[in-house]
Amino acid sequence: PYITERDAIEMLSQHLITRPVFEALFGHDQFTAANPVSVVMDSMIETLDQANLASETAALEGFYNHIRTLIGGINTPEGRQHVITELYEKFFRKALPKTVQALGIVYTPIEIVDFINRAVNDLLEEHFDGTTISATALDVSTTTLGFILGLTFSTYLMAGFAREQVCTYMCPYARFQSAMFDKDTLIIGYDAKRGEPRGSFKKGASWEGRGHCIDCTQCVQVCPMGIDIRNGLQMECIACGLCIDACDNIMDKMNLPRGLIRYDTQHSMDTAAATGQPAKGFHLWRMRTLYYTLILAVVCGLILSALVLRSPLDLHVLHDRNPRFVQLSSGEIRNGYEIKILNKTHADRVYSIGVSGLENAQISVNATEGAGADHLNVPADSVGNFRVSVSSDVKPGPARKITFHLEDQTHTLQIDKDSMFVSERE
Repeated sequence: PYITERDAIEMLSQHLITRPVFEALFGHDQFTAANPVSVVMDSMIETLDQANLASETAALEGFYNHIRTLIGGINTPEGRQHVITELYEKFFRKALPKTVQALGIVYTPIEIVDFINRAVNDLLEEHFDGTTISATALDVSTTTLGFILGLTFSTYLMAGFAREQVCTYMCPYARFQSAMFDKDTLIIGYDAKRGEPRGSFKKGASWEGRGHCIDCTQCVQVCPMGIDIRNGLQMECIACGLCIDACDNIMDKMNLPRGLIRYDTQHSMDTAAATGQPAKGFHLWRMRTLYYTLILAVVCGLILSALVLRSPLDLHVLHDRNPRFVQLSSGEIRNGYEIKILNKTHADRVYSIGVSGLENAQISVNATEGAGADHLNVPADSVGNFRVSVSSDVKPGPARKITFHLEDQTHTLQIDKDSMFVSERE
């Protein structure tokens, strides 16, 4: 009930034009033959073929042969995807311009939609043993699900609603460029001397007494930030250059030289406005760019040195807060510690830990079977967490400073970390 006679004619014409292409692409996989809408339209076209309908696409036969030759050796999904992308850009925009204009997007043929739907089914059958997904098949943790939902929501919010406000108020790029620009910085600018006074222009009229800007506002319409570059460089400008392309297209149509909006420096534009001649050349190396380069080199050097000189091993020791110590039945005093060993190497390591600064100290590890003070296994690029107890027969007194010693079995990596041993209440 929602398809008019004109819609039906357009669908048939689109199917008629695209059918040979997608038969070549998906014919062996029965995508077009299994699609119910495609089958119905095929039967209608077979009826219309009696009126020599095939002659309508005779002019495209050379193109169809080229497509058949092109995809003859393509058997992978990646290859077909590349061909589909090329067809979108070079075929559908020209073959179906009215549909593209009406929809505002590139027309997606029925065969493409059917291919996507059936590809999803194939993936479900391959990874979930059927098209019905059980509750446990997609079982994920609350953290993972929350992260996915949060990322999806934030992306939808920022891209769908905030949009320009993100670039203007959240992204620091605009502030950076405002602080770093000078009169010799290459920016997007409007040649006011050439463009003003602006106004509408009728074909055949004289340009005398008027500027080359015809006030078509194309530069404003294509700007993703919605600014008018003719009012000068503004903080919101992201230097995408779309206004330059739009203005150059208008200049071509008006048989005028390009460059009314162009990449240039403020110094060059001021010189051109004052003397009628642009400044000579673009000065890349000047004091500002030299100390910018120096600052960037220093920062990069610090980052590189931090990466090269970083220790492949790190140790964190956290004393228990409650209770701070325990007096055993034997009279010994025991302290508990949370030990974290950071193995920054790309190989599994086994470490041994000891303690100094405390008389008759005994160290034990409360961990899984096989772990001990002489055998602490930490996988590559991981953090090992261990509960360690240190006991001694010292008499109660002020807190004592002790040192934990960590060393790997090859004796190539070692590190010390200071802590405290508490034996009485403060």
